[in-house]
Amino acid sequence: MHKDIRCERWRKVAWNGSWNTICAATGLDTQSFIKSSPEAKELVVNLLREIVVTAEALGVKMDPIDSLIEDHVGWTLKAPPIVPSMLQDAQKGAQMEVEVLCGNIWRAAEKVGVETPNIKCVQVYPSDPS
Repeated sequence: MHKDIRCERWRKVAWNGSWNTICAATGLDTQSFIKSSPEAKELVVNLLREIVVTAEALGVKMDPIDSLIEDHVGWTLKAPPIVPSMLQDAQKGAQMEVEVLCGNIWRAAEKVGVETPNIKCVQVYPSDPS
């Protein structure tokens, strides 16, 4: 049982909103993405930061931002390659969770005045929007 379910929800949103979206956008699993560019880790960190700042602006008491980022990035880098669900959906041509992850996050951020340029950039849409 978690003491603060909102915090746990946003912790999960932080991982999914960063790794799921960036992996789906690039077509790469977590390890391949990190190895793809010297700037790759920085992008994931920026995504995580935007999500955590949004949660805090909404009144959710989160772990210290650097600790949460270190935790989310650290364990992901130590894990075997992960193919997040959004990337799996993209590979199958299935509907992805773009609105649930990206859309809901940046709309919530806008309501509380948090800039989310990285989240807006990684929104992934199927090649055939119909």
